[in-house]
Parts: sequence; C-alpha cells; structure tokens
Amino acid sequence: MGDRIRAFIAAHLGEEVERALLETARRLDRVLGRRLRVKWVRAGQVHLTLQFLGDVDTGLLPKLTGGLRGAFRDLSPFPVRWSGLGAFPSTVRPRVIWAGSKEGADLLRTLHGLVLAVTEPLGFPREERPFAPHVTLGRVKEGGRVPDITAELRAESGGDLGECQIDRVYLVRSELRPDGPVYTTVDSFPLGSYDTEQMNREKT
Repeated sequence: MGDRIRAFIAAHLGEEVERALLETARRLDRVLGRRLRVKWVRAGQVHLTLQFLGDVDTGLLPKLTGGLRGAFRDLSPFPVRWSGLGAFPSTVRPRVIWAGSKEGADLLRTLHGLVLAVTEPLGFPREERPFAPHVTLGRVKEGGRVPDITAELRAESGGDLGECQIDRVYLVRSELRPDGPVYTTVDSFPLGSYDTEQMNREKT
C-alpha cells in the first residue's frame, strides 16, 4: 500500500461569506458557551464539503484529479446565498451546528452529483443520508447531557449571511493536529469549462 492522505472535495465561499459565518459562530459561542461545549470553525477552515473522501492512496490521485478535471464543464458558475441555522441530527440533540443555503441549493446538489460521478467508480462511497448543502460552524464535544438549542438557533437565524459565487471545486488535504486541522489545496477544477491551462502543463 502506498502513502495516503486524508482528503475531501469542497467549494470555497469567499471572504464576505466567511466573515459573516465566523461572526455568527462567535455570537453563538457567546449565547451557548455556558451550556454547550463546541469546537467552532476558525478562519481558513470555512468551506462547503461536497464529499469527504477519507484516506486516499496517493497512487490514486492522478485518476481522481483527471476525472475531476473536466467533470464540471457543463455546469456554469452560479451564486449561492446563505441564510438560516440548524443542527444535525436535530436541534434537540445537536452534534453539528451549521448554516444553510437560501438560494442555489439545487445547483449545489447538482454539483455534488457530478462529484459522485467521478469518485464512486474509484471506490469512494456516497453517504447514506441525502446530501444537504450546509457549512459546518461547530462540532459539539462529547460529554454530559446535550441541551435543546432550538430557541438559540432560531433567535440567530434571521440575518442574511451573504452571497458567494461557486466557480471552482477544490481537492483538499486535511492534516489533523492537536490545535485543529490544517487544510492544503491539492488541486482545483473550474466550473463551465475544461481547465485547459492545467491540462497543457500536464502534457509538458
């Protein structure tokens, strides 16, 4: 078995949306901090996960990146507006606190399907639950009784979190460290066309 990296496929949300999401996480921390132990997202960690791949054999990376290279040529860049908060599996048993998409969710599902069309034939299984476009704001730490946070999330859900343009998909390496994960872009793939510049570089 060759070397392996922990990786996922994601879309970036832009600086405006990232600032709004980080500020929302800070407000929630002030509201929930005394009742709930949460590991909140930090700057540089905000993204929309399209598929978590887990440990990927580096020998498989050329097939993975090659498949993703032209996978999105028939889907033009599109806007997504973010609004609303929730929790998985529910607000009465929160494990993950998230922000949702107000507009553009259907196109995000289409994008997710295009990713799966590449990754499933390579042996990466899809999750059992349906894809729900969201951005993780925090993960609840285990231990003790988890409180119902429905009222707090409802109180913070009214604001618009901004709009971003989804124009590229990223393959990201995740290195787990004691102070939190470190994300590094392995490669990226544009929507709406082949990445002809990168393909030409690979031929030389």
